[in-house]
Amino acid sequence: MFAIGISIFVKGTFDFDAAEHDGEGAVIGAEQGFELLRTALLLFYACLLVAIPLSSWLMARAALKPIKASFERQQQFVDGASHEMRTPLA
Repeated sequence: MFAIGISIFVKGTFDFDAAEHDGEGAVIGAEQGFELLRTALLLFYACLLVAIPLSSWLMARAALKPIKASFERQQQFVDGASHEMRTPLA
């Protein structure tokens, strides 16, 4: 939506009347510029489509690492405590 908004804004604010007075080459140059803008925005968002899920996965993995370690310590404690309950020292 952001890329579409930028494209519409740029095309809407461009003064085609002034470009027509400068000649046909100015209009063709403007249209090529718009095509370049569209291509650049599409490539940028395609890169974001790859980068955002990858970075989200990495951040979630880093955030869950302490929880996983805590769970493993709890499992070790429960295993040790259940062993002592079956064969108490005293």
